[in-house]
Amino acid sequence: MKFSELKEELDKGKIRNLYIFTGPEKEVLNKYIKRINPNPSRAKDFDGIIPRLTTRNLFTPKQTFVIEDDKHASEMDIKDIVKTIGNNTVIFVYKDIDKRKKLFKSAKDEIVVFEKFSSNQLIWYVQKIIDVPDHIAELIARYSGEDVARIENECHKLKLLGKEITEELVKDLIHPPVEDRIFDMIDFVAKKKKDEVFKLYYDLIELKTSPIQIIAL
Repeated sequence: MKFSELKEELDKGKIRNLYIFTGPEKEVLNKYIKRINPNPSRAKDFDGIIPRLTTRNLFTPKQTFVIEDDKHASEMDIKDIVKTIGNNTVIFVYKDIDKRKKLFKSAKDEIVVFEKFSSNQLIWYVQKIIDVPDHIAELIARYSGEDVARIENECHKLKLLGKEITEELVKDLIHPPVEDRIFDMIDFVAKKKKDEVFKLYYDLIELKTSPIQIIAL
């Protein structure tokens, strides 16, 4: 299942019984788990929740379980898993998907891959939180290390200021990843801008960046 299809289904209130989530964009992945159920039960493995899934009566509410990297479940047939789940919801979260495993070979629309956001998606994400033009949104995303969790946090901090968000304000309040600042310093060295080099160097030392790390890059 494509990410956009998952979003569309949840927007319509449709929740499936089985999902298999994977991918590097963990923050977004976790947000979609909460969209399915704000307070799911966390379980170590599928076998451990079978008694709870198969105890069915009129007074048993629908349950949602999240299970991470269950190796045994990956060897099970998807039909058996779906039959056991009943009208409940199980979300398997895997760090990696091995297509040779029985579960993944038989899964069709159940697998959703949360890929890293593209530059345009990050700009859209920033603008969903705060009203800024594209170039400011791109700067916020870049200075936040293109990390969705940090982008959200930084946007909320900027929003609370209650003032116009300018390029200067973003640069003053959001510190880009250390690696980016080191590369900026190297660029200033190449351009023989001594004052900027020393300013960035002392900023990095203040951020507890070791001189060895600076030299290594």
